[in-house]
Amino acid sequence: MHVQIALPQHYMVSAMNVVRVQLRDRIAEVVDERSDEGRVARDAMERICDLDLALMLHTYREDLEASQARSERLSTFGQLVGSIGHELRNPLGVIETSLYVLKGRPSTDERTLKHLDRIGLQVTLANDIITQLLELIRDQPIKTGLVDLGQLVSEALSSVNEGIVFTLPPPIQVQGDATQLRQVVVNLAQNATHFAGASGRVEVHLQATAVDATLTVDDDGPGIDPTIRNRLFEPLVTTRPGGIGLGLALVRRVVERHGGVVSASRGPLGGARFTVQLPLQGGEPS
Repeated sequence: MHVQIALPQHYMVSAMNVVRVQLRDRIAEVVDERSDEGRVARDAMERICDLDLALMLHTYREDLEASQARSERLSTFGQLVGSIGHELRNPLGVIETSLYVLKGRPSTDERTLKHLDRIGLQVTLANDIITQLLELIRDQPIKTGLVDLGQLVSEALSSVNEGIVFTLPPPIQVQGDATQLRQVVVNLAQNATHFAGASGRVEVHLQATAVDATLTVDDDGPGIDPTIRNRLFEPLVTTRPGGIGLGLALVRRVVERHGGVVSASRGPLGGARFTVQLPLQGGEPS
């Protein structure tokens, strides 16, 4: 659990020391520490705490190794995307130009016009995919400004599906890039809407504490596939038919660049829950 909530390791060790001291005090209240019974109880408690601490440290190590492996994969991915993306722009540009010329010529053949439109849609889709891939590896400064998060979420949700349940909270202001934050909400809402299905339910909640704002997106779909749970936010990882696995990767990148965190879990509706935490307007986006 400490690893899941990203608690710094030194806090976990300190907490275990507090538990150890408190247990030792409780034992002393029940039995005489100098007696054989007291020594046995104290030694048993110490061994249990040592085992528990060892398990926690092992989990932290596994998480660190997985994080390092993920960073290496993303580095290789970024190099490939940078070169392939720019190379694909040229042939797509030629196709767009030729398509423009062909559409400018009069034609009464409905089948020809239909196929020209289909080509245009696929070229647009390919360009969008390349743009998303390049966005993952770019490190350009974000355009920061004061953002009313409630209004931003409301507008983003209305562009996805009017049936999403959301209650506008009192003004919650964060410092960040409104365009990128809006894309985070859109990506999460589109995912939830897809997996909930036409008759499903999607609920979005937004609330704030003294230091951060928390956005949750819940659906009543099938939930998160356990086979990809640990790689859910990596590029090209998806269980969505027709998906390419970039939406959640972009979400994590944007959220982290705003000094926040994003996580996934099982939600109260029975499906997936995605939680985004962002620092309030005093935060420092990178």
